[in-house]
Amino acid sequence: MRRSASRALILQEQDDIARIVRSVGQDLEQARWIHAQIEQSQHRRNRFLANLLVEMYGKCGRIREARAVFDGMVEQPNDFSWNILAWAYATNGQLAAAEEIFYSMSLRSSVSWTSMIQIYSHYSNPSLAEEVLGRMPEWNLISWNTLIAAYAQSGHLQESTEVFLAMPKRDVISWCSLLAGFALASDPSSAQRFFQRSPYHDRVSATSVLQVLGGDQGRVIFDLMEERDKISWNAMIAANWSSLEGARAR
Repeated sequence: MRRSASRALILQEQDDIARIVRSVGQDLEQARWIHAQIEQSQHRRNRFLANLLVEMYGKCGRIREARAVFDGMVEQPNDFSWNILAWAYATNGQLAAAEEIFYSMSLRSSVSWTSMIQIYSHYSNPSLAEEVLGRMPEWNLISWNTLIAAYAQSGHLQESTEVFLAMPKRDVISWCSLLAGFALASDPSSAQRFFQRSPYHDRVSATSVLQVLGGDQGRVIFDLMEERDKISWNAMIAANWSSLEGARAR
């Protein structure tokens, strides 16, 4: 019983520390402070917290310190450790280093492959993201969705749509990624057409469309929604206001 209670207390402390690490943002002084506290505690060998520290330093732009934490892990780095390190390099302008880390991994899980697709998406390079997807031993829904988002966010809507239509299975994220791409490109007719085909007429999907629709088109989408909340009403009001302002400008 005592051992069980002690284990529960340690896990609770770990969760509390994890929340603090995640809340640091880009405050380097606080980042170094919480790191020092962990090093002086019973959690200094904790791989989960070490992974969070690598991520934390990456967000602070301190890649050397992120690497030092990674290299100093007492436990063997796991799949998440390598992916977090690669992402830290990638988001600090060191794509080549991120690629080197990825290709040096002896075993790559679906998480690793998808993480690399996300890295290329971050660099607005969907063609390389698709190349990585093509080399994956086994594709999953997350990988497909990441590629859709990569093409959509870089303005390649035709390619994004082609990937979407080629998917063997789609979920709400698939639909929202495509709809958000149309919203980003200010293509209301395509957004409306695909929304009408979507099985997800909910607040999440509809809000992406309402961001660019106004007038009658926006009203059609709004009326299709099964649920509406403050966010969806505000999106509808904003869409109509934008349409009204455009009419005044003409």
